Amino acid sequence: MLSFTEAIWEEVKDTQVTITALQPGSTDTVFFHKAQMETSKIVQDGSLAGPADVAKDGYDAQRAGDDKVVSGFKNKVQLTMSNLKPESVVAASVGVQQKPAD
Repeated sequence: MLSFTEAIWEEVKDTQVTITALQPGSTDTVFFHKAQMETSKIVQDGSLAGPADVAKDGYDAQRAGDDKVVSGFKNKVQLTMSNLKPESVVAASVGVQQKPAD
């Protein structure tokens, strides 16, 4: 989605249209309930971002004309670190977060 959003942003950058990619990370929504993942480590650790904070970050970035925004300090750190690691290591780390906590 990020590459798609950046491509559209490039096409409309000289217009009044604003395209912003919101990269929220794990957010406290009904997703984890619907996916039957309430026991996953990331949910149990309370590591989920608040939906109001994520929405505000996205709204503020869109109003500022930013092409993308990573919501939340922890998510920014994780994204930065994931850019320095091989994809297989990142995938394994996410897999651990998604596994049941018990």
